[in-house]
Amino acid sequence: VRDEAGTEYFVPGKYFLGRYVSFSINNVYNQLADPIETLLGYTPTINKEITRKRTEFGLETVSAGQTLGTKRLDEAKELLDAVPEAERSKYGPLYNSFETAYARRDAGLIRSAASAFEAADADLFGDAVAKLNEAANAFDTYD
Repeated sequence: VRDEAGTEYFVPGKYFLGRYVSFSINNVYNQLADPIETLLGYTPTINKEITRKRTEFGLETVSAGQTLGTKRLDEAKELLDAVPEAERSKYGPLYNSFETAYARRDAGLIRSAASAFEAADADLFGDAVAKLNEAANAFDTYD
């Protein structure tokens, strides 16, 4: 896979995607199968192999049904939940805005929550802010 600058990146399991897309095309052409159903039928197999290869190379993976955005948002929630209650109580409105952003999965709300936490106490919330910004960036790519 190449980016706009021409840099080539290694994608573990890339061969598998091409193989199963070819299988799908052959099934559609030779057996008049439904193209969407055929490709969707191979999707779990493709995802499983790509996950297996990413794991083999020590790369990050996501669970079935999970996106990078939801994974980062869950990681931020874990970090925010780990803040001692005495500290958390000082920032009640911030936590409320985060809960709204968490529930709605909205990139703008997530970014606003990240900015608010960073402005309130960058040292205390720094790691969570980074995860929130990564989540917002991931959610932006889904639109």
